[in-house]
Amino acid sequence: NFSDIAAMGARPIGLVMAYTLPRDMPFNRLESISQGVNDCCQAVGADLLGGDTKEGTGIVLAGTALGLVDKDKILLRRGAREGDMVAVTGPLGLSAAGYEAIRNGIEGPRAVRALLEPQPRTAEGMVLAASGQVTSCMDITDGLAYSIGELSRQSGAGFEVIWENIPVGEGVREVSRKSGVPLEDLVLHFGGDYELLFTFSPQAATPLQKALEGRMHIIGQVKG
Repeated sequence: NFSDIAAMGARPIGLVMAYTLPRDMPFNRLESISQGVNDCCQAVGADLLGGDTKEGTGIVLAGTALGLVDKDKILLRRGAREGDMVAVTGPLGLSAAGYEAIRNGIEGPRAVRALLEPQPRTAEGMVLAASGQVTSCMDITDGLAYSIGELSRQSGAGFEVIWENIPVGEGVREVSRKSGVPLEDLVLHFGGDYELLFTFSPQAATPLQKALEGRMHIIGQVKG
């Protein structure tokens, strides 16, 4: 939920949660879940505002995040223009590697943490919005390939991405080798990375790189 806020360049202010829980679920498990939610809120500078609980046969968690952004600064999925650069805020494939590490009994603590404790890029989103130079943006929750396709479709423009320029998370190649899952699948299709994919005018490359303190990796260009 906070990643969606980040993708629009908003400052997160709060979260409302709704839980469906089985009657026999131990209370300390609910406390653990709620603590995790609260930890994430604190990490992005937001408040856990409240919510609701209902009894059910399984566990269902639903959240609604709230954020604020100036109307003229909001980041959308449409707006990429021919000649714009394409970039991401961080390495990809870690979440997928974490899943495969658990499934195959492979050592990979950093990847497993990326899978179980994703970090929304709210600070980076606010920087991108404040720059006024970003033409389109979305978070990479469903995989880089899908996200590129979505920005392309929304903007009515083609994207050219250079595979060698895509930053790959530490240990992802090793998990790929040991699990037999192609690296391209881990990096492009699994999702769950929660980095931001965005486009921007070429002349903004240096100031954006500086503002993001190095958390910007140019992976391609928008074509007509």
